[in-house]
Amino acid sequence: MADARRAFLAISLGVFALGEPGGCRKFDYSGVACNVGATNGCPSGLACVAANDADPGAGYCAPQGTIADSGTDEDAGADGGNAGIDAGTDAGTDAGADASVDASVTAGLIATITSVNPHPVAYDGSVNIQGTAQGENVISVNLREGLIGVALSIPVTDGGWSANLAATNWFQNSFTATAVTSEGNTGDASAPYRVFTVGFPATDVVGLPDASFTLPCNGTPHGAGFKSPGPLAIDPGFNRLFVADRENYQILIFNLNADGTPAGSDAFFAIGQSDVTSCIQATLPDAKSMNNPEGLAVGRDRLFVSDTNFNRVLVFNVDTVVLAAPLEATSVLGQPNMTSSAPGAGASGLSSPYGLAAAADAGLLFVADRGNNRILVFDITTLDAGKAAIAVLGQSDFNGTSPDSGTNRLNQPVGVAYDDTRQWLYVGDSYNNRVLVFDVAAIDAGENAIAVLGQPSFAANGASASTMNGPGGVALTNDVQKRLYVADNGNHRVLVYDSYEVDAGELPIAAIGQPDFATVTGGTSAVSLSFPRDVVTHVTPSRQWLFVGEAANNRVTGFDITNAGSITTGMDASVLLGHVSKGAPVFTSDCANGPNDIGFDDPRGIAIDLDGHRLFVVDRGRNRVLVFGIGDDNATITRNASSVLGQVNFASCGYGTSARTLNRPNDVAYDPKGNRLFIADEQNYRVVVFDDAGMTTGGSAIAVLGQSTLNSVDGPPAASQSRFGPTLHVALDADGGRLFLSDGDNHRVLVFDVAPGFPNGADAGFVLGQTTFTTSAAESGTPGFMGPRGLAFDAVASRMFVADQGNSRVLVFNTTALANNMNAEFVLGRQNFDSIPAAESAGDGGVSLPVAVALSSSRTTLYVSDGNFNRVAVFDLTRLATGLMASTALGQPTFATIGGLSSTQMQSPRGLAVTSNRLFAVDSQNDRVLIFNVGP
Repeated sequence: MADARRAFLAISLGVFALGEPGGCRKFDYSGVACNVGATNGCPSGLACVAANDADPGAGYCAPQGTIADSGTDEDAGADGGNAGIDAGTDAGTDAGADASVDASVTAGLIATITSVNPHPVAYDGSVNIQGTAQGENVISVNLREGLIGVALSIPVTDGGWSANLAATNWFQNSFTATAVTSEGNTGDASAPYRVFTVGFPATDVVGLPDASFTLPCNGTPHGAGFKSPGPLAIDPGFNRLFVADRENYQILIFNLNADGTPAGSDAFFAIGQSDVTSCIQATLPDAKSMNNPEGLAVGRDRLFVSDTNFNRVLVFNVDTVVLAAPLEATSVLGQPNMTSSAPGAGASGLSSPYGLAAAADAGLLFVADRGNNRILVFDITTLDAGKAAIAVLGQSDFNGTSPDSGTNRLNQPVGVAYDDTRQWLYVGDSYNNRVLVFDVAAIDAGENAIAVLGQPSFAANGASASTMNGPGGVALTNDVQKRLYVADNGNHRVLVYDSYEVDAGELPIAAIGQPDFATVTGGTSAVSLSFPRDVVTHVTPSRQWLFVGEAANNRVTGFDITNAGSITTGMDASVLLGHVSKGAPVFTSDCANGPNDIGFDDPRGIAIDLDGHRLFVVDRGRNRVLVFGIGDDNATITRNASSVLGQVNFASCGYGTSARTLNRPNDVAYDPKGNRLFIADEQNYRVVVFDDAGMTTGGSAIAVLGQSTLNSVDGPPAASQSRFGPTLHVALDADGGRLFLSDGDNHRVLVFDVAPGFPNGADAGFVLGQTTFTTSAAESGTPGFMGPRGLAFDAVASRMFVADQGNSRVLVFNTTALANNMNAEFVLGRQNFDSIPAAESAGDGGVSLPVAVALSSSRTTLYVSDGNFNRVAVFDLTRLATGLMASTALGQPTFATIGGLSSTQMQSPRGLAVTSNRLFAVDSQNDRVLIFNVGP
């Protein structure tokens, strides 16, 4: 009866531990007979277990760690008693952890499950259940308690049965299998199992205002901030300002007051997104989304948008006070329909269209068809999808597309502006570093320009302070002032011309954004500009305004140009959109999307304070570390950061070299023994240390490695015992008071003594990957590195894991007795130390360009940010050996998929941190942190 009571839960293709001791084995239960007293003759990964209480020598092959029945419940099947079987562990391998499983069995049915490990991970998600039944013809088996499975009916052969079910979700607290005979007899068996498969979804996310998994929003757009804004347009009918928030793939609409000033700092509507907090990049064209808008124009109560990456111009009806989201385009130019996006030429094709200008009275739309080096002219009195242009400038006919200079050719035109008084068109000819002026009262194909600005002649093409450098948008005031404004993008200024003086070589009358005509450096202040992409003017009965879209400063600045005499070089902006703090404009910030306490801009490293219940996230793009509170169970998390390090407030993002500032930080490690935080401050070539008192907003570091003082920067320094380069990652041996630092550019790992009180600029005690502290060659083999990245330390086994990125592998070192240039003990993700990275397959269990590593709290699982495959690879350390491959992965729905955005997909994973029941994974390119349940 004892062997009849045995049924086994097998995870096909491979299993290993998650979050708990015990380990699992890769096995396929075969039922091979064996002799318990003899040398194990079972297949690899199986052990011989007693099969008959009366004959302890007789056995069968089962997963290692299974403990034989003691015989105390031999008659449980007949009696309907409880079958108690311990699912233990092999003490020599599995750290001695046991899991107890009880099976409630009714007469005539055996349904006992023996557990190998309390928390296995399924490679492919299938669950195999086997057992016996006496005198029955059909057994049905069902899985419940949170598992999405399939109930099966299984024919019985000689009293045996088996079932295979697909697992696609977690077992919440226990695994329960119910077997039912054809006569209605049932038997249950439960075990504290948790299973996840390739593609198991994240359960929560940090970096967004809610648990949305489909928004790759850099810095969490919230209507008051931009990411690389540029094109602008004014709707005079409803007194609105349109701003193309290019890298959030939307058009934001702001209400203006009667005098032309913004009615508030927040946009009230977004076109291209469902709301102002979304930023989905469309991968396929349709009528309500866009991909990198680069041009805007308003005419005849319609908004025209250059949807550049989809090679089209969208037309929206904005002749209404109330706009309904999502607003759909009513027509399209450059494509035959709303779902096409291929670049084209001819009279009806477009290639990367940019600037737009609408001649409302004339019923014309001018399109800077940048990829075709021309201007197309469309009749917009009627609009049909894919309609042909009526005229072309910059080419001799509709078939010409090549760039050139001279009087009638263009090279990458960007901006256009129309003078409806004289019927002139101004074109920002960016690669020719000039503005051409065309008389378009009667347009002839290939006609010559009548004037050139920014160059001394039509033949000249030099970029300098005395000419132009990549001009972008152009705008006019057609009142008594008659001014032309040119966004001189590369020179970080807006040039102001008298639009009636258009002789070759004409000099501008002012340079807004610079103190003089000789200065061409960008800046961030009320008098400085940084890469102005577009300009638009707005005339009201009482005031006149120039609005400038600054790509690098991520803002829109407004200049009062009411009085001609006030338009001067170096004049102040008085209006600002994009950077607001407590209702006031912040002219000194250039941060994307207006920083807040929620979102990230290129997040990197991550660390957890388990006792203090804090999560530290490196927000690299904003030169800061955000600190979030997590629950007492380290499961729940607040979405708003409680404090920020490296900045004085949540609205700042500048960089610096001091005890309170950072410059492109990359990684972070927390010391639970000393309550210290170590931040790898990459571009300051240092590691700064904060104590608990300094871990508050604007707090100061107490110590530094890599530099002699907290206010000095020596770099990029040559490799030495105390100096290191960028691309830094850190890990702590808190018990031993050691800091491991990967000096990626010098292809080495340094080991520092960081016991409290260590001196600033201390020397490293050991170096790995190099023969001396002053060598820095990239190597492979057993002791060498090629751009090492993330580190993880196992204090119990005294092992250090290093993501050897350039060699696409993870090296494992025994640090019990450290020595310079010591050999690694194991290599993971590669067959051996000498295998050379090639064109890896995403499905072979290897890694490609690993970035970060982290250990489970039980030390039985290693998580690796598999950078090139955009996933977190998971390794079973209970089978630690050279050549070990990943058994499963998080962040992709299958081993064959790469990249994406959802709860099961990530892009460019970086930092990792683990609690007993959660994995925090930085999804860098999607600007968020994903949280996975990896334990009970």
